[in-house]
Amino acid sequence: EALEGYTEALRIVKMRLGGESPDVGTAVMNIASLHSDMGRHEEALEGLKEALGIQTKTLGEEHPDVGSTLSCIACVFSHQGKLTEAHEMHDKALGIQIKRLGEEHPEVGLTHSNIGDNLRTLGKHEEALEHFGKALKIYLKALGEESREVANVRCSMAHMYDAQGLRERARELFEASAKTYARLYGPEHSVTQAALREANR
Repeated sequence: EALEGYTEALRIVKMRLGGESPDVGTAVMNIASLHSDMGRHEEALEGLKEALGIQTKTLGEEHPDVGSTLSCIACVFSHQGKLTEAHEMHDKALGIQIKRLGEEHPEVGLTHSNIGDNLRTLGKHEEALEHFGKALKIYLKALGEESREVANVRCSMAHMYDAQGLRERARELFEASAKTYARLYGPEHSVTQAALREANR
């Protein structure tokens, strides 16, 4: 039903505004994101590339929306196991976001975190930790100690330290994440319990 609704919205927007307007790009993005959520990565990628073309033409190559779409493309590539292509897209997105939003914007933090995940999968642990660290610093300043994003990045860093044999450092981060999750979701929530298990094993 959601897909049908977005498709109908796209048809109406195209009819009113033509095929190349920012609103059309947004409508195409919505459909592509839904495909991605449903695991239809090829359809998602096709839609994201269409949206990127529209946004680049109507908004300019360095518009924040272009950076967001590049990040979405990178995430689809990651799901497909195309890690090199994903890294290239994340780097392009990061450059745009830093230039247009500033180095301390939460979107920049998200891209640093995504790059960290990608580098971790590639086995580049030190580079991954560097990006996770930047994401953590941004999130702490922009969103605060109690944010989900801070807890998530701390967990990612903890897994990295654990893999490197730095158990005590990992444990501290898992415990900090568990405390935040407990305040956000409750002590019995699955994400809280998962962090606690990692801290106590």
